[in-house]
Amino acid sequence: MSQITQARVVTALTGDYQDYQTNVLGTLDYLVEKYGDDYDFINIPFPNGENRYLILNAEYTEEVLQTKQKSFVKGAAFNFFKPLLGEGLLTSEGEKHKRDRRIIQPSFHMRSLSGYADTMVLNALNLTKQWEEGDLQQTDVSKDMMKLTLNIITETMFGTNIDQGKIEEVDEAFTTFSKVISSAYRGITDMALFKQQVANSIQKLQSAVAPIITERRGLETQEMDDLLAALFRAKDEESGARMTDEEIYEHVMTFFLAGHETTSNALSWTWYLLSQNPHVEEKFHQEIDTVLGNRTPVLEDFGKLTYTKAIIQESMRVFPPAYQTARQAFEDVEIGGYNFKEGDTFLASQYVVHRSKRYFEEPLMFDPERFENGTLKGIPKFSYFPFGGGSRVCIGNHFAMLEAVLVLATLGQQYKLQTINEVKPEPMITLKPKTLNMKLIKRI
Repeated sequence: MSQITQARVVTALTGDYQDYQTNVLGTLDYLVEKYGDDYDFINIPFPNGENRYLILNAEYTEEVLQTKQKSFVKGAAFNFFKPLLGEGLLTSEGEKHKRDRRIIQPSFHMRSLSGYADTMVLNALNLTKQWEEGDLQQTDVSKDMMKLTLNIITETMFGTNIDQGKIEEVDEAFTTFSKVISSAYRGITDMALFKQQVANSIQKLQSAVAPIITERRGLETQEMDDLLAALFRAKDEESGARMTDEEIYEHVMTFFLAGHETTSNALSWTWYLLSQNPHVEEKFHQEIDTVLGNRTPVLEDFGKLTYTKAIIQESMRVFPPAYQTARQAFEDVEIGGYNFKEGDTFLASQYVVHRSKRYFEEPLMFDPERFENGTLKGIPKFSYFPFGGGSRVCIGNHFAMLEAVLVLATLGQQYKLQTINEVKPEPMITLKPKTLNMKLIKRI
């Protein structure tokens, strides 16, 4: 890591961020354009007295998320998730988070995930059959990717599939939940309506997941290879303790929702970017044709599909599904020679840093070769952090990359997709395309 200089901090004028609540990405773009060349932090003061510091410097992002992470908690924003996720990995803090992560981590090692590759490919093949048998000429790819990743996480987690009617209900409930939670965080809240919408969403999501867990509780000692069985069997290496039923439920809900939403968005944005960059799409097709020929992908192809992986990585740079995360200082803390106060909130934004001209040449250009030719080796570690960082780095990052590469290769082997409508990003809990209607063109 290069030498960190004195932090440069500016407080934005009210007019600079007055649209933050209704136009998050536009406001971030504007703030970076106005202050990005000269400052490392932009303070966005909220009416309630809270200071939110948008971090522009990747090295200070590392300070907050990793080097001095013990001075921070995830912040008030994540409390909105607790009615649904309880004290799962996304929301828990301190020793509980450390202990639960220690128990769960082995289930997400690459060797443990190897058995899921066939499930990922088979579900992708089922989608191509649906496209073909439905004689579809166009489709909303963002919805298709959501259903696909929901099916994959359900089968790999529970060893079964949720009824397709329930899939639609889960998608609708989670979309509503995402909208009201993101609005609440930005301060747009009718409290009575907020509570009602959250309660309705939680009821629908729980009705889809809880019965499966209940049914499986009596079968936990059997030799099953899904993630739920791994959670039942998992125990703390230090204390020997196993998780309670309530803890298992909270972790299942976390993986069930977080385990499909971000990957679905990553795939959707990738299809969009491929359609806008024919030279990249051509090279992608060349790689999968060379590596796979006419056979379907298997686990061993993951390490061979290097350009396909680079495409996913670059897509998550341009349109990061997890586009920002918050930390709140629970004590006074010094960063870069600047003294921040207890209660200050920090926005570590992948959307901002991934698109920064400080770290990337032509940052808005979609160029997967950045991840193949070594040009990124000289930039700070946290100039690219699609899965977060520090002790809270996404536990499912290997699962997500394996899934994204195998799914992209399986679908791309048979189809190319062309964008039909204008595509706009919709920032909710994650960054998703508002709609993504695409023309389906059969390759083989």
